Amino acid sequence: MAYKNKTHRNTHQLKSRLNDAAYAALQAEALAREIQPGALVRDLTLAALRFKEDYGYLPLIDDVESDELDGFPALGELARELKIQPGALARELIRSALQAKREQDAMPQTNDKKLRA
Repeated sequence: MAYKNKTHRNTHQLKSRLNDAAYAALQAEALAREIQPGALVRDLTLAALRFKEDYGYLPLIDDVESDELDGFPALGELARELKIQPGALARELIRSALQAKREQDAMPQTNDKKLRA
């Protein structure tokens, strides 16, 4: 579909990718900022990418994975502080706990062998 009017083409592309409520919210925010909706989308995208560079994850996108951390807000804060995704932090903590358990389980066997000798 060819459009002679570039603004109309950009508007159609945004509308086709967003639901009506999301497009209306985008349009209202753009109007409040006195810019075109497409320019607002560009600014939001750049802001999200800057946030990811600074903090290592995209809020509301990567946080979906953090459902396993529900009830543990301190872990979510630690993940943000370490600039890693909450799910990655949970996996690392689990790996560390399993490794510590393996090491602990191996220690009594070593001590038992020393006592028998």
